[in-house]
Amino acid sequence: MKTITLILFNLLIISTLNAQGDSLLIQKLKAAVLLKQDTPKNVEEIDQLEIEINELIVNETMTKAGNDFHELFYSKWVWPDQSNQAFIIVIKEKPLRGNMTQISIKVNDMLIFEMPLQARYDYLESIAEIARERTQGFINNYREILKSLEGEDIKGSGIF
Repeated sequence: MKTITLILFNLLIISTLNAQGDSLLIQKLKAAVLLKQDTPKNVEEIDQLEIEINELIVNETMTKAGNDFHELFYSKWVWPDQSNQAFIIVIKEKPLRGNMTQISIKVNDMLIFEMPLQARYDYLESIAEIARERTQGFINNYREILKSLEGEDIKGSGIF
C-alpha cells in the first residue's frame, strides 16, 4: 500500500512540475517511478518527499450541537507521546428523533464512543470531557487491545 501511494505521489509531483522543466530531482523521480528502481539512494530521496498524517481529527457533524461538541473535544485534546502509531479520530453525528442527535467517535475505524446529544451547552461540555477521557484511554492502551484481539482465544483453530 505504501509503495502504491508513493508511486501515485511521485507521479503527481512529476506531472505538476514537468511543465516547468526537468530539474535534477524530477529526473531522479522519473527514473525511480518509471524504472521502478529500489536502490537505497532513490528510496531515501523519495521518502523525504513523502507526507504522512499521523494525527488527525475529522469533523463529520451536521448540527450546531455537533459542531460545538467537536470544538469542545478538540480544545481539550492532547495527543499522547506515541510517535510510531498513526491515529485518525472521526467524530460523526447522525440525527435521532426530535432535536436530538447521536454522536460517535471512531479511532482508526474502531467505534469507541457513542452517545445521544442535546443542545444544552453544559451537557455538551460534560459529554465532550467523557469522550476525550475514553478516547485518550483507548489510544494509550492501543497496543494491549491489538494483542488481545490477536490472541489464541480469538483466532481459533478452525476445528469445530
